[in-house]
This record gives sequence, C-alpha cells and structure tokens, in this order.
Amino acid sequence: MGFVFQNFNLLPYATALENVELPLLFGGVPAKERKERAAAMLEKVDLADRMDHRPTELSGGQMQRVAIARALVNKPAMILADEPTGNLDTHTGEDILALFHELNAAGRTIILVTHDMTVADELCTRLAFIVDGRIRLVDAPHNVFGDFGDAQALYFGGDMNAAIALSGQVAGRIESVETVADIIAGTVAEFAETVARLAEPMRSDVA
Repeated sequence: MGFVFQNFNLLPYATALENVELPLLFGGVPAKERKERAAAMLEKVDLADRMDHRPTELSGGQMQRVAIARALVNKPAMILADEPTGNLDTHTGEDILALFHELNAAGRTIILVTHDMTVADELCTRLAFIVDGRIRLVDAPHNVFGDFGDAQALYFGGDMNAAIALSGQVAGRIESVETVADIIAGTVAEFAETVARLAEPMRSDVA
C-alpha cells in the first residue's frame, strides 16, 4: 500500500532519489537495487533531471511527484492519497491528476480524499460523501453531480418543489452509513486477501 500526502512529507535533508529510496531501505532492499528502482520511478514521473535535488530546490508539483514516486516504488496494488492537489496551483494539479489517471488505467486502485468536487468528478469512478465521520452517500459521479446539478437548476429556476423532490431521490440512494473505521477495516481486510492470493503461486514454487 502506498501513501501520498497533501504536504508531501519529504525529508528536507535528503535528495529526491534518497526520499524515494526510503521505503525500500525499510524493506531491506540492497543499496544497488534501491537506487536503480528509485531512479526508474523518478524517471516514470518525469523527474530524471531532479534526482539529486533536495525538496527546497523543487517546485510544489515536483515535490508531489517525488512523493508519488515514493508511494509507487514498492509496487503497491493500492494507493491512499490525502488531498494530493490541495497545495498545488491549478496547472500543476491537473498534471498530478493526469498521472493518477495513468496509474488507475494501469490497474492500481486509488482511494483519494478531496474537498474539490471538480477533482472528484473528473478523477473518480466511485464517490463516497463523508459527513461527521460517517459515509452518507455512495454513488457514481455522473449520478451524484448530474442530479445535484439538475436540482440546483430547478431551485434557482424557481421550481422549489421539484428541486426538493430530486434532492430527496439522491439522498434516498444512500448505500452505506458505516463508520469510516469500519470502511477502512474492510478495505484493509480485502487488501490482505488480495496479497495472500497473489502470494499463493510463490508458496507453491517454494514447496
């Protein structure tokens, strides 16, 4: 599992390459392999010419790309991203979202937290609205934004009864009111089952 943070959380005294190496270091990967894998991941996020730069020598977008490379270097099946575009300008944010699109298209599951409805609409295939620590609505983006947009148009057009009725239909599609802790526990359990299933062929080879 890989993590991408809003505030990057890079080591200020380490280079981009050394920051990306960190998960591999904790995983006991030999030094030569660490550097090769970290360098390859930085090339993948278009930072081949910034490997020896420290965070203070990088732009916000570049620091976020280093953070994404660090999250990916262990080849996780799932990425948890907390407001990954929150501290970025619009253009840089769009570049980061494009990278997440590529990662998702390549088969990686991405769970992303955002307050930006544009990000949610453009990037996500499934939305969960959380209010006061509880999931209140789970649905596809085109359903949520389509119906809420229509309801808003009806409201401002003066047809309040129709707007209220349509909003009620959206609210009626609530699929879960589980606590966030329950959702996370379920996600981790599912992830563990996936890892066990993927590891089964390796156990057979060893046997």
